[in-house]
Amino acid sequence: MRYAILPMQPTPNGRMHIGHGGGTYLRADALARALRADGHDVRVGCGSDSYENWVLAAAALEGRTAESVCAENDAGIREDLESLGIEIDVWVDPLSPEFRESYVSRHGALFRELQKSSRTRLVEESVPYSDLDGRPMMGTFIAGDCPSCGKAAGGSSCTSCGQHFQPEELRDARSRLDGASLTWRTVKSWFIMPGEDDDVLGALARQGVDPRELEVIATYLARTPGRVRVSGPGTWGIPSADIPSGQVLSNTYYAYCVYVSSLLWPEDDDEPFDSSSTVRTIGVFGADNTVPGVLVPELTSAASERRLKPFDHVVVNGMLDLDGRKCSTSQRYGIWLRDVLGRTMSSDELRFALAGLDLDRGRSNLATSTLLEDVRVYRELVLERVRRVAQSVAGDERVERSPDASLVDAQRRALGPERVVLPVAREVLVAHLRSDTDDPHGWLATARRLCAPLVPDLAGALALPPGEVVRHVETAVAREPVSKELLEKVIQRGSGR
Repeated sequence: MRYAILPMQPTPNGRMHIGHGGGTYLRADALARALRADGHDVRVGCGSDSYENWVLAAAALEGRTAESVCAENDAGIREDLESLGIEIDVWVDPLSPEFRESYVSRHGALFRELQKSSRTRLVEESVPYSDLDGRPMMGTFIAGDCPSCGKAAGGSSCTSCGQHFQPEELRDARSRLDGASLTWRTVKSWFIMPGEDDDVLGALARQGVDPRELEVIATYLARTPGRVRVSGPGTWGIPSADIPSGQVLSNTYYAYCVYVSSLLWPEDDDEPFDSSSTVRTIGVFGADNTVPGVLVPELTSAASERRLKPFDHVVVNGMLDLDGRKCSTSQRYGIWLRDVLGRTMSSDELRFALAGLDLDRGRSNLATSTLLEDVRVYRELVLERVRRVAQSVAGDERVERSPDASLVDAQRRALGPERVVLPVAREVLVAHLRSDTDDPHGWLATARRLCAPLVPDLAGALALPPGEVVRHVETAVAREPVSKELLEKVIQRGSGR
């Protein structure tokens, strides 16, 4: 079977922190590796969310152009993901010469198709404008209280309850960055809305959407007409002559995936999101993107008269806190991958630690003490358990053994398109690495298979001839001890913005 795995595109307003790495991207990578090990043709597509207006905020704060911020951080994000062992088959930077023209053209063509549907409408909305510089206060520029749970929120989504909203829905709306007073204006923007006879929740339930995500969508539909934005006021975004002056097309996650997935199998006439395609599409994103990742694909599919299909599966992760506070690029709080990988710990060590966090069931907190303990446990497993078994066969000829099918199946049940639970997958691996054996060749074969999705460097070492395994397993761990003092040096404590 063929699978297109499409993790949410990161915004190039900064580099990647452990909240990014341990959430969406580790899940996408572990799932891809597990499916490939089962013999499937799996390709992963991603790239930069260059048209997100968080880029404008970063550019303003740094006194730079948005284009230069995107270019620098796009390169940095790719480096960060590679350093964590995240494999991406196709990476799209929408501002690059390679993709810019086709990206804008494809989004424009999709809008014109959707515009023909009665579900796509030009709707009046109330938008705040800054009295300081006249800028429409959309996305990063606006903050307030969530209209659903009442907690502090900004942009267009709430990280506390996962709800999505438009600026006019925020309670106590205010300028997020400069304290400017606001003037509200009525404008017309394009939205997709459910048809009168559409059973949106029923359609999502039939697609196998998890009840937790269904609850978020149900709350959104009850609070709003169910509309999702197609265009909005601004100058930074996808240009189109088919929308009102002073507006840009929204750079939706789903439309992005339609474009990126079309590049994964370039030899095919049918693209992965064509309704006739046999490719299974998997969206991977954080819980605060439930509306963009679940509702938008369904409404877009309906507006295309089902020429396009929504995701076949979605994998949703909760937010990651570090020592009780959410990791955040804009707030400059967390551990950045570039500061820790290759210096303080190896990619396998960090992947092992992050895989133990129960983000698959919601929000989770990583205490620095837990991170230190997980690194210690992993080093012990590698240097004392794996190395000991490898030493016992170092002088042997290579003996092929099949991995223990019961253990592989147990881990596989936690690493499938319908269910990703990394802590369970890690538990299966740890239990095996701690087990004794009378068949070291079979033990190593099983270890290699169980390591592959979670700690790929160690899996690669175990695939070497017996005489070379012992010399290479140490590459899965860093050489220097990791201490609390060392970790404190790489934790960014935030600007308070």
